Amino acid sequence: MAPPANLSYMSPVQGTAEEPLVPLLPTVTGSVASYSVSPAFPAGLTISSVTGAISGTPTATSAATTIPITASNADGSTSFLWQLTVLPPPPVTANAGSPQSVSAGSFVTLDGSASRTRVGGSLAFKWELTSMPSGSAAALASPSSVKPIFLADLLGTYTASLTVSDGAYRSTASNVSVTATAPEPRVPPPTAADSVPVSQCQQITKPGNY
Repeated sequence: MAPPANLSYMSPVQGTAEEPLVPLLPTVTGSVASYSVSPAFPAGLTISSVTGAISGTPTATSAATTIPITASNADGSTSFLWQLTVLPPPPVTANAGSPQSVSAGSFVTLDGSASRTRVGGSLAFKWELTSMPSGSAAALASPSSVKPIFLADLLGTYTASLTVSDGAYRSTASNVSVTATAPEPRVPPPTAADSVPVSQCQQITKPGNY
């Protein structure tokens, strides 16, 4: 078995404290038995010894740092110098919530309650529908509230954008998608003419309406 070679990651990388890092996978030539780092990553980040994937949420800021990453097998190893900078978190952060899937013709409630400020004070909310299916007349009710509502009147995807402000700082936009699908067909209840009457303790032996 030849030692691995040509280990590489996307680099340099710029992360933000207290925000998850987009997982990074390596490229490498040859067979790898394990991945390792020395010295260790900043607190909150880990590397998979099996796949080499880098993931996690950095807990503190750090200046540009170069971290050696090694891929090895029984016959040798190869290393890559990965560069990482962790920036401080923004003063205010918008969070437009999780994607939703609803039936067309349903009302949708958006949720920005996970938005936050690090400097105190209350948040002002600003929602917008930035895209919607062609022909839709959807409009937000109470776009300055934490949880505005709109009617998903047509099939397709709607995109809502949220920014928040604490009076001194304004966040970058956070987007959320809402997919409106065809409603489930309504099955009418059976009528008396379609049904078979049964008495107590009578065994039902074939499909039908009883």
